[in-house]
Amino acid sequence: MNRRLLILAAVLAAGGLLGLILLLTAPRAFFAMLNLLGIVFLVLGALTMIVTLRKAKAVKPLALAISAGMGLLTAIVVSTFTPVSSSVISGFSAFLLGGLIGSGWAMTSELLLENGHICSRGNAWYLLVWALMLALNQSVTLLMGRPPSVGLMLVWCSAGLLLGQSAVTFLRYRKLALQTTTPQHTTL
Repeated sequence: MNRRLLILAAVLAAGGLLGLILLLTAPRAFFAMLNLLGIVFLVLGALTMIVTLRKAKAVKPLALAISAGMGLLTAIVVSTFTPVSSSVISGFSAFLLGGLIGSGWAMTSELLLENGHICSRGNAWYLLVWALMLALNQSVTLLMGRPPSVGLMLVWCSAGLLLGQSAVTFLRYRKLALQTTTPQHTTL
């Protein structure tokens, strides 16, 4: 086995054990550490997004389907375990609004053929929509005092955003794939 992989597994196991001990002995400290870890990952994710914005990434239909499916699954799980229930109309409205935003967001990225693969590349508009959605999510949560019903609506909005973005990106992918197909080259 690779030494680096073994070290990584040991560090993850030790972190998991420490987290379990902390959860059982000091739940408040555990959730504070978890919150801090979430902030670190948010900052790292934002930096990664900014640094890799113009890099072309291959579009894979399966990855789009998994992304949309995970968003829907998360919304269903959160809805199941959230102690409050909101109306179906408000959940559907949040989902629809997110879908419309996601559809528009998908239109801001460039799709291009690069080395025989269909790739997506972000631009300033793509980054702007991403930053506005992140700011909206954080602002609504802070302004509303984080009640579970607001969190539930944000989860459904995010699920709609992922579904809308994935669906429109897939449709654009198919359109470009059909345009670039020639008799000599029938697969991408």
